[in-house]
Amino acid sequence: MPYDPNDLYVDDFNIFWDRAFMPQPDALFGLNVPVFGAEPQPAPEATTKVTSFSQFSSGLPSLDLVEDTSGSRQEGHSEDTRNQHQTAQDNEHTDSAPWSISSLAFEKLCEEIQDYASVLPDECQIPTNNDLSRGLETYLKCTQKYLPFIHVATFVAEERDVELALVMAALGLLYRFEHSKAYKLYFMARAIWTEKARREHLRLASNVICNLDDRVQSKPDKLRKIQTLILLVNFASWGNTRNRPDALSMAGELTSKYLGSVHFSLGLATS
Repeated sequence: MPYDPNDLYVDDFNIFWDRAFMPQPDALFGLNVPVFGAEPQPAPEATTKVTSFSQFSSGLPSLDLVEDTSGSRQEGHSEDTRNQHQTAQDNEHTDSAPWSISSLAFEKLCEEIQDYASVLPDECQIPTNNDLSRGLETYLKCTQKYLPFIHVATFVAEERDVELALVMAALGLLYRFEHSKAYKLYFMARAIWTEKARREHLRLASNVICNLDDRVQSKPDKLRKIQTLILLVNFASWGNTRNRPDALSMAGELTSKYLGSVHFSLGLATS
């Protein structure tokens, strides 16, 4: 019989349906649906419904226990937060930063600077409280590592000489690359230091002429003067090269102050 492809296409539809090679729909989708022409499948045995938590071998805590634990943790965390906040408020009231300057203390500092207005350079103005505090903060936090001449634990900006506070702020602003403000504070501190030394020399001359006893400076006063000179010398050495002669001049004065302090201490020890 001759081969006719049209007869195969039209008459034999089952050539494309062979159960041996075609998967059953229930195998594909996991559904227990009877298929027309397929052998009946036995009904699956009833199984006990298992939750997702019971499939694991290790026992997990119940949801009630987890909720109780998380609730207690939140309460403990909120309690710790309240305690920390209260402690921060207490510290804020009891302890102030050493570089902070109150409004009243800043007014007194401005009045003291104004007393030396006649010897201050014309381009130098009284710094703002923000600039002064910012310079002191940078010095105590950063510059102090390289110039450890100030005892940070006992330093209070409101209780120090104005020239010491100015030169410390100048070095702090120099560390922050604010050169213009730093130089203004330095020249103000230098001018006030020089004027105080001149007035002290005049007082000493008057006491010698009148045969009066000199007022003996306390040890903290001598120390602060030496600290101020050291910082002035360091700023002049680091800054513009035109300040180098001034640095050498103050270095000689620093040596004289130091030797005088040593002789004074030795005199007290021997007496």
